[in-house]
Amino acid sequence: MLCDPLRHPRAVAWEIASLARMTGGRVELGLGAGRPAAGEDAQRLGVRFGTAAERMQRLRESVPLIRGLLDGAESDFPSAGHRVPILIAASGPRLLEFAAREADIVAFGWPPATDEDGARAVIDRVVTAAGDRAGEIELAVGLIAVGDEQHPWLQRMGVDPAALAAAGAVTVVAGTAREIADTLLRRRDRLGLSYITVPSASADAFGTVVELLAGR
Repeated sequence: MLCDPLRHPRAVAWEIASLARMTGGRVELGLGAGRPAAGEDAQRLGVRFGTAAERMQRLRESVPLIRGLLDGAESDFPSAGHRVPILIAASGPRLLEFAAREADIVAFGWPPATDEDGARAVIDRVVTAAGDRAGEIELAVGLIAVGDEQHPWLQRMGVDPAALAAAGAVTVVAGTAREIADTLLRRRDRLGLSYITVPSASADAFGTVVELLAGR
């Protein structure tokens, strides 16, 4: 997952194409216009971050350029040799609609307390904007906690995963591995959320859930 304003799109395409070949295709490219604190990263790197509108416009230009280069649009550029899925992380209406038209995977940047009804409203916007290609897009949810985990960044944000789980937030899952797997399957069937990411610190706790979901 890369912050588009911090990198040159042609350099990104070159690096991803090389990585795709090295890994036999086991790579996906995530792009976004920048998380809330990314402006500080840009300052440390000595690059211009730009306004929200400028970053949005740049992403509109970067995605088709990178897509074309990875697909072999330029004969003297190292293509990936196969289609690399592009994930776009989005939260605002315009970026969500852009992701619906251009991304292979749409990752929703919704607030931690978003419940299934709130998620449905956002998902419907993406599905409508995607039109005929809606069935080709994967919808992604990033879990911020698995079970009763208390990650440092959640504590800094004043977020209580247990309270969110009790309120039905789609950003957390709780219970036994079987209960978590069932929750994710239900959300897939109801909302179309089939692409799940978890914090690296949650990988071990989520391992058993992955085993239960395999082939489902």
